[in-house]
Amino acid sequence: MGQAAISHCGHYVALAESAAVSIHRILPSFQLRHFDLDRDIRRHYNLSLLIGLNISITGIYWESVKSSEQSTKLAVSINAKDIYGVLIYDFSPNALNPVVIELESAIESVSWLLGVSKEGSAYKNCSQLVLFDHLRLEARVYSLDCTRMLFTIPKPVASSVIMRPHNDQFWSILLIPYFSKNLTSRSILVDLQADNHPYLLHFKNTGSRSTLLASLALDHQPSLSAEIKWDPTGNWISFFDSNDSIFGYSLRVYNTLALHGNSIDDLADHMAQATLYHTHDKKNGWLSLWLVLDGLLFIAATPTNSSKSLEIRIHSLSFLSIRYSVTVNVGKSENVWVQESSDEQASYRRTDVCPEDSFKWSNFKDSGDRSVLTSDNSVLILRRQHHDAIVKFEPEAFISSVRCLDVQFFNNSVALLFHDHVALYENETLSIKATSRYSLVELKITDALGSPAFTLTEQTPEGQTWMQKGQVSEETNDDSSMLIADKFLYKEDSKVVNLLKEVQKSEWGRAARRRLSEDTDTFHLNYKRKKPPGLPELQR
Repeated sequence: MGQAAISHCGHYVALAESAAVSIHRILPSFQLRHFDLDRDIRRHYNLSLLIGLNISITGIYWESVKSSEQSTKLAVSINAKDIYGVLIYDFSPNALNPVVIELESAIESVSWLLGVSKEGSAYKNCSQLVLFDHLRLEARVYSLDCTRMLFTIPKPVASSVIMRPHNDQFWSILLIPYFSKNLTSRSILVDLQADNHPYLLHFKNTGSRSTLLASLALDHQPSLSAEIKWDPTGNWISFFDSNDSIFGYSLRVYNTLALHGNSIDDLADHMAQATLYHTHDKKNGWLSLWLVLDGLLFIAATPTNSSKSLEIRIHSLSFLSIRYSVTVNVGKSENVWVQESSDEQASYRRTDVCPEDSFKWSNFKDSGDRSVLTSDNSVLILRRQHHDAIVKFEPEAFISSVRCLDVQFFNNSVALLFHDHVALYENETLSIKATSRYSLVELKITDALGSPAFTLTEQTPEGQTWMQKGQVSEETNDDSSMLIADKFLYKEDSKVVNLLKEVQKSEWGRAARRRLSEDTDTFHLNYKRKKPPGLPELQR
């Protein structure tokens, strides 16, 4: 079965089928590159064609990019007999063979670290990535520029890093309590004792390397499902946990270095101090959301199970002593739509009555203008306003449909991804933008001259495919050789592409981009692992 993944820039789609990955440009629509993983693995390990590899592609991970940049590479994780690895494919015109990272076991996910060295790099957008193994025993940080693994991080809580908004030089990761892996005589039950503190590690990304900036021992034991979020300004980080007790939730908010009140000896290594701490002991299961209203910061919390009378609790970070509850009557939504049953095409009818009486909310998002709550069969769009510390919510629209998968925002509109269609809410109207006979998987919105263009991946009986609705605007201020190649629908052995390769081999090409030798583009298993400098020793 094939896989499809849309790039973060929204201009490319990667299709994986069997042991090959192809990169497709969305507009104009054509195949840009084709990579044969079977050939690359055999060449890397010097394997005979007589050996059957049976390569399985387990994941496609596009690099992170800034909003104004285009993607240039992706990571592909594979299993092949007893071979595990990640192949990094750079599809810019001057790229050569893939970078191969050899692994001892399968991985769960890959996180790219945005940013490249200011002193020059062989890569665009990202030159570091973090690999999380499938048991979450450790995370490994690799540098493509250094062509080596920098260090390992033991026992991460989640299979992704925590990125700080508006600052790609700062990333974090949360570790559960651990002992050194060399102390094999320790019981795993002892490892989880309550007197051992989890650590929040902050790292500084200098482009080619990352170094430990601060090691903060938490003053509590969050559950594995706790929500850890930076506020939109990137100055505060919240721990919202509705599973640390049978009922209710706990909320803790820290500043960047978790300082508040008590004096400390070391800014980079100390017990975290919460600026805001509150618990609420009613109802089971909650969702949280950061709000920024005219520069004031709030955290909203709502129960996952509710009736038409929806409770939203407000915590003010700008007014630390203020917290209160507001009630929203879902039944008084100004605009109500109900999806009509149809096997051929999605359609909605407008009504005056909310058809649902109870809800199990699963997602809570905010665009800066509106807040949106979604359940499996309902979408609630909330208008909010405030007067100083008092926030009010009004139900602007209610949409009854089936299987809401995702919510995204574009300008002043709300895009809703359902399992068989995409709907767009704007100016108090609801319109269908795309439909599927099968099942939609992923949505990416790009700006097409001020209008949204929708790129979608779809699960079909033959595997995943992609389609686009709307038009994607072409970049006119990019004179790179990649854009020149994109404008011509030629294969890799065409005259245009060969000419570009010859230019890259010239003195101009070498000066424009530092090239790494093929021998160094390999991460070997026998490389000695290291912890990042200053990683806390938690052994007793």
